[in-house]
Amino acid sequence: MIAMIGPRTDHVVVLVIGLSLTMTPKPCRVNTIPKKATIRPSTMMAIRITSPYGFPMIYRWLVVKAARIGWQRLSEHRVDDLPLTDDVHFVFLGDHELAVDLRGADALREWLRALFVRFPRLRFEPQDVIVQGGPWSTRVATRYNATQDGELVYRAVQFASITWGKLAEETIQPDTQLLVAALAR
Repeated sequence: MIAMIGPRTDHVVVLVIGLSLTMTPKPCRVNTIPKKATIRPSTMMAIRITSPYGFPMIYRWLVVKAARIGWQRLSEHRVDDLPLTDDVHFVFLGDHELAVDLRGADALREWLRALFVRFPRLRFEPQDVIVQGGPWSTRVATRYNATQDGELVYRAVQFASITWGKLAEETIQPDTQLLVAALAR
């Protein structure tokens, strides 16, 4: 993140990947400036800063947005468009016929296709998405509802590990009573 500090020192303009934000200064760490540097109020200077408004916040926002797009793809049954690592580990917990513990992108896509045969109009509605970590190791927790024709099939919590934009591990803990009732219909 780059902060541009100009003649008006009561504002900081932050440039991140072509996005420009203006904010009033908050406590932050500023890299040291060499003592020989000449600083005039009329000149602009670039300083690398670490701030609560920086990269982590924008990255979390982007991951939440990508997660919601992923749930939309699932709702449209576009399983081939999901970004998965080749050795993805997927666990759907419970004591019912959908419970599974499998490895591999092809196995997960096959399981999802079978799920959509069982529930042909299944839609996923994420309620809350929580993100932690950087692009090399991102942890995501999502609370969501699965509905079909406006009727609740089950609600669940998903815990996922994403590595460089691809799903590496996912564990889903569904409300098994609702799911078993839906499977019995």
